[in-house]
Amino acid sequence: MKKITIVYSYFNQKEWLERLLKYWNNYYKDYIDLIDIIIVDDYSTIPASPIVKANYKFDNIRVVNITQELGFGSIAARNLGTVLATTNNVLLLDIDNVITPYLLQEMLDWNYTEDTFYYRFFNSAHKLSLRFNLQFRKSSHTLYINKNLFFSIGGYPEDLIGGYGYEDHLIFDFLEIKLTNKYTSRKYSGNKVIDLKTVTHPLNRFRDNFISDMRVFDIYDDEYTSRGFKIINKNPVFLFNNGKSDTKRDSKRNYDVYIKLLQEKLIDPVFTTDIFLPEYEMAI
Repeated sequence: MKKITIVYSYFNQKEWLERLLKYWNNYYKDYIDLIDIIIVDDYSTIPASPIVKANYKFDNIRVVNITQELGFGSIAARNLGTVLATTNNVLLLDIDNVITPYLLQEMLDWNYTEDTFYYRFFNSAHKLSLRFNLQFRKSSHTLYINKNLFFSIGGYPEDLIGGYGYEDHLIFDFLEIKLTNKYTSRKYSGNKVIDLKTVTHPLNRFRDNFISDMRVFDIYDDEYTSRGFKIINKNPVFLFNNGKSDTKRDSKRNYDVYIKLLQEKLIDPVFTTDIFLPEYEMAI
């Protein structure tokens, strides 16, 4: 029987976590034996463990505390949660995202034969400009992946720790490069596929010509299935929060790091299996 580990990163989001726990108590009763939940507490001053103990009814959950100050450490939390997962299939989510029972069942029902799979989720509740024929928006920070594949690209790069944003975009770029030796620059003006086996010189004018627009992601099932994607339109990810986290975020820093890391990988598409892990202790 297939099992899934759901990994959440948490930082002082007490109300959001309480809402999640209430949802899980009500709607995951039939899936307790099929899912494990790991909450990685990113050095919070409002710890997650007491909230879980006070509100969650079942025993398929673990809380792990990062014990070192990393600034914005969601990347480290995701790496850690994936390493600690005891299932082959790992679902990485933000604390304000809910996987409905319908989508969870759809995931459990997916059939695949290879270990190298990963799925990106789209949310039909959010519309982009129909002028460009873009009806679905990717759900950022939502990734369902085989552990072996995650390890094969070294997880999320340590360089991104401390900043915010672009980590989900980079991980999908890395996965495409790893599995296909190609990179697709996605722009409103159209997609440009670069075969890295034919690149004989550095990619000049990289920012202008090759960097993807993060808002653009076409939804052609055949194309993305062939690259390891699965696109979900039937049962979208549900975003429940109505506000923003008070976590300090520095997206400009991570944009620059993203450009640097992606350019390095385009020029030399070799991956390390070393994964950055923070210092941690088990709480539950």
